[in-house]
Amino acid sequence: MADVVRQAEMAIVRYLIAHQDARDTMEGIEKWWLPQSKNYGLDAVANALQRLESQNLICVWKSASAKPVYGLRAADIGLLTEYLRSLEK
Repeated sequence: MADVVRQAEMAIVRYLIAHQDARDTMEGIEKWWLPQSKNYGLDAVANALQRLESQNLICVWKSASAKPVYGLRAADIGLLTEYLRSLEK
């Protein structure tokens, strides 16, 4: 499971580096941001997003009437790139 989460995390970071204004729900991220050739599953995506949020690399916008939306608060590509390198080791 940890390997799938790590792969999902790397794919999300790569997507955010390429699309700095991207924002989506967990389901949208699984469907649109991640390579369709792999089936990560919502559990792996949820864990990957939680890890990125705990590192303060992504922001989560929450409201009472909608699902959480994930994306970058401020585009600091240097931090994302550095984090991606650490994951790829």
